[in-house]
Amino acid sequence: GRAWGLRDRDIAQGLQAFRGPERRCQSRRVGDLWLLDDSYNASPQSMRAALDLLRETPARGQRIAVCGDMLELGDAAQAAHLRLGQEIVTVGGADRLFACGQFAHDIARGARQAGMPARAIETVADPSHVADALAKLASPGDAILFKASRAVGLDAVVELLFALLSSRATPPA
Repeated sequence: GRAWGLRDRDIAQGLQAFRGPERRCQSRRVGDLWLLDDSYNASPQSMRAALDLLRETPARGQRIAVCGDMLELGDAAQAAHLRLGQEIVTVGGADRLFACGQFAHDIARGARQAGMPARAIETVADPSHVADALAKLASPGDAILFKASRAVGLDAVVELLFALLSSRATPPA
């Protein structure tokens, strides 16, 4: 903004009004929880950026990664998912992992190789059950990242979890 001659006040107002594309690096608060929704698409580079966001999110509790398949990687897919599992620990600083999809076991294996305890890892072929598990597991201060290729369907998991946590956070009338 400054390069274009804008005043700081105008830059700040523009940033406050900015709304990014849906399901791309969107942060949502539910009570004292952060839901980081980057479920639109995934590549090795965008996964790394999302894991940076998870690490930088001010979480007093656990950092939980819900990650799934990166599609269209061809022969590099297995190695890329193994590396993703490692980076969930080394880059994202995740305490727990829900690995979803066809390459879930490769993601989980990478996370274990990087030091995440097996008890902190769950692999699921179908991510539809993840929302219920997270609703029971999540505690105040946690940050939960959702990242996978769109075909995995994590967007539906985010919405269901948001609804479950919102009803829990809202006291009955």
